[in-house]
Amino acid sequence: MILKWYGHACFYLELDNIKFVMDPYGGDLGYPDLNITADIVTISHNHFDHNNHQVVKSNPRVITSPDKVIINDVACYGIPAYHDLTQGSQRGNNIIFVFEGEGLKIAHCGDLGHPLPAETVKRLNLLDFLLIPIGGVYTIGPETAYQVTKSIQTKVVIPMHYKTEHLKFNLDPVDNYLKHFDSNKIRYLNQPEISVTSDYLKNTSGEIWVLSY
Repeated sequence: MILKWYGHACFYLELDNIKFVMDPYGGDLGYPDLNITADIVTISHNHFDHNNHQVVKSNPRVITSPDKVIINDVACYGIPAYHDLTQGSQRGNNIIFVFEGEGLKIAHCGDLGHPLPAETVKRLNLLDFLLIPIGGVYTIGPETAYQVTKSIQTKVVIPMHYKTEHLKFNLDPVDNYLKHFDSNKIRYLNQPEISVTSDYLKNTSGEIWVLSY
């Protein structure tokens, strides 16, 4: 598996040579313009900082629904959620996308705006990677993100959608989330991209990996 963070909620994921891009941003967020190719683009919700599929090269398939898609030995499917605390009445719906391949299971929470119900937690259990927004304002904040994180059995959590030196939105910084965890569980990787196998994660549990972009 190859996973690369481009900033905000945008990630590149490669599983069994199938290339995904999740929530490519548009508009003037402060991050560099995207220069990226993929086979499939997943859009968690239709807001400008998550739905800029036009920027992704090579004419990818764009997925905006929870329907399951299987390509070769890789599966992608969505779990319906909301962008707010009021079942979408303020900011609309959101999709948590799950990717399975190479013996790994990865979930991208999009702009999750509420604590997870028990049935969703059950579907997300036994993850290898949980990509979760923690910045508040438009999504769950650091405290709720911590509660969501603790409710799901996952090997690695990667925080996203938080205030950085480039982002122009006024969100919480990552440290407001990290303070809830023991320091021995936090890894600052100082790089945007990781390449791992299921064997590499065999003895990993509940770690927080902080990527650069």
